[in-house]
Amino acid sequence: MLSLTFALVVAAAPVAAAYPADATVALPLSTVVDMAVDSVHGHVFFTGGDATTVVVRNLDGSPATTIDVAGARTLALAPDSSTLYVSVRTAIVAIDTTTLTETARWAAADSTCVGDIAAFSTSVWFVYGCDSETALLGVLDLAADPPAFGYDQLGQVYYRLQFAAVADHLLVEDMIECCGGATLRSFPVTGATLGTPATRTLTEHGPMVGDGSDVVVTGGIRGCFPRYRIGDLSSDGVFGTCTMSIETRSVAASGGFVATGTYESPSSLVKVYRGDGVLFHTYTVAGELRLTGFTSDLSRFYVVAEGRPNYLRILYGPTRNPTALSFTKPSSAHITAAFTVKGVLSSTITVPAGTVLHVTRKSPYDTVRLPDVTSGSGGTFAITNKVWRRGAYTYTFSFDGDATFRPTAKAVGVYVVGLVPTLDIRTNATTYAYHATATVTGHLGKTHTVRTLRLSGWRYAFAPVELRTAPVNGSGYLSATFQMESRTTFSAYFPGDDVYEPRTVSRTTYVRVAVAQALSGYYTTSGSYRVFHASKNPVVTITVTPDVSVTCMYVTTERYYSSAWHVVATTGCTALSRGYASVTLGGSHPTGYPFRVRSTFAGSPYYVQTVSAWAYYRFTT
Repeated sequence: MLSLTFALVVAAAPVAAAYPADATVALPLSTVVDMAVDSVHGHVFFTGGDATTVVVRNLDGSPATTIDVAGARTLALAPDSSTLYVSVRTAIVAIDTTTLTETARWAAADSTCVGDIAAFSTSVWFVYGCDSETALLGVLDLAADPPAFGYDQLGQVYYRLQFAAVADHLLVEDMIECCGGATLRSFPVTGATLGTPATRTLTEHGPMVGDGSDVVVTGGIRGCFPRYRIGDLSSDGVFGTCTMSIETRSVAASGGFVATGTYESPSSLVKVYRGDGVLFHTYTVAGELRLTGFTSDLSRFYVVAEGRPNYLRILYGPTRNPTALSFTKPSSAHITAAFTVKGVLSSTITVPAGTVLHVTRKSPYDTVRLPDVTSGSGGTFAITNKVWRRGAYTYTFSFDGDATFRPTAKAVGVYVVGLVPTLDIRTNATTYAYHATATVTGHLGKTHTVRTLRLSGWRYAFAPVELRTAPVNGSGYLSATFQMESRTTFSAYFPGDDVYEPRTVSRTTYVRVAVAQALSGYYTTSGSYRVFHASKNPVVTITVTPDVSVTCMYVTTERYYSSAWHVVATTGCTALSRGYASVTLGGSHPTGYPFRVRSTFAGSPYYVQTVSAWAYYRFTT
């Protein structure tokens, strides 16, 4: 049986420093039968079903030693923790908890089959009987000289008998075989003698634990844990909710806290309650739970779970309620303007107003400890801050924890936007001839520390090219040149400084191709006119530089009459081949009229539409 010390009063847990992380330790036992926690000497004891030793671990789970006790079964600590009693089927063994050596062994009657044991200052009580379902109650009187066994202390055999030592009372529970309920008796103990018990009928049979003035029983599979006063077994409250249908595997208590363990395959659930019934902590533990126990200072809680191998889970700070921080950031934050970060320190129980949180602000420039903030109703808090440099600020809020609550810390990031600098980009033209040189000029207004610009050019379908990166002149200007070959977007980029935001501005410029056309087939010239026989079709030869082979060319002819030029015809799309195209102007050719023709480059993603100069001609007979 698990041996614990427990005073069921609403007591404040000691204020603890930050605990290490929870740990899991393998146990060298194929099965674990019992566990006893000795906080006084800093040890946890284990017995196993097939072990020949008592396994001793330090409170942090590290190996301490083993004690040779062949057939060791159940454990019980003396009230002052000076002695560990071990049942070994036909004997009870005493272990000195300081030296961790056997100091006495008392042999029971043959075929006694000692089971669970419970220790008082001058007596050790035990359940015995070799039938796994029925048992009797016996006592080892330590005050006798020599210590002597007494048997059949209740005067009859009980079905599934179990008990717990609670201060100066022995709580005995036996299952009602016919109906699944149980009878609970509270016997005052004087030396090795039982007084007149208080009696209570329970609806279900299950493990129990207690000390001081109360006992807690598991309530079987109902999921709730009634508490009774040990003197008269009158009701003193209930832990948990009596609507569940989960088998309880363990119950432990210490310093006003109760822990219950249930198994819900494939994991176990451990709940820690404060003495007033408030749920403080919930743990999910892998595997099938076997045993649980507290240290007397409530700094650790031990869970033994079945696995391969069996393992010990060490949970630190089980009676300090977990806390969490959540935040609401400002929708926007700007330098020189106050902004507010709001938060909530939450827990499964109410966080009192006035709880202190520490605040640290970290930025690329420095780390500053800000004034503490205190929580209001419901754990709410807020901090209003103002900064004069832009960038990412991280506000870390930390709660030290206290006797009731675990410490916690969490950071929230706020990006503080700086001022927007004045930035412009200009070029000396909007459209350029092919291979012309463009002059690009960026202009930067007021900034704080950085006066550098980067000028770059991006030709359509090519990677950007950096033209120049340098500080601007005293008037805020920086210029660069670039040879134009196709449509180009120029950008001026300011990288930002501690006050002004980065910024980019752009301007797109365009390139004209060179379109040259020539007439052939004429027999003479007259001034600016080419002269053709009316029987001859003029041929227009077009050359485009650079070579834009896939783009359409359109040829337009006009005739002059009635004091104006009038369109005669416009060809359909004529494709260029290697920058060259040829168009024959067919049809009738009236004499006595001036004609002119020009070629139009239709444009492309790379170049703007471009037209050639007019070429003039006329016809004679």
